[in-house]
Amino acid sequence: MTNLDELRKAAEKATPGPWAFRRDGTWHCLCGDGMWFVKLSWTALGQRNADDAAFIARANPATILSLIGEIERLTYELKRWKEVEANRPDWEKLWGEQSEKADELKAQIARWEGIANGLGKQVQRLLAKEGERISDALRSGRISEAMKKD
Repeated sequence: MTNLDELRKAAEKATPGPWAFRRDGTWHCLCGDGMWFVKLSWTALGQRNADDAAFIARANPATILSLIGEIERLTYELKRWKEVEANRPDWEKLWGEQSEKADELKAQIARWEGIANGLGKQVQRLLAKEGERISDALRSGRISEAMKKD
């Protein structure tokens, strides 16, 4: 590919235009800035020369400078997007890490629920035993009437 800086310098030095193409008898002429400056002879190739001249007229300095500007803009945008992409979080990795943490927390909750259930059952058994002991003590008279009132 042609170096864009060199192409820009060449386009800036060229006749600014507007450029045009026309067939003038046996000649294909290119015009820039109101002056005819290139003539391509009509030869056996005929249409090929006409197509070449029409293309050259359309590839004028303003068009080339506009295309260079667009290439530079798109190159800049691509560079910015690559930087964004390089610096974006790895969502899949973060999701996996969070899922692992969530699984660990769920396991911890299940363990604590198991412990809480076990402690609740122990408390119920202890209260039942203590209730039985108090009932036995009351029946057997080991607890005085004064303590019953409290």
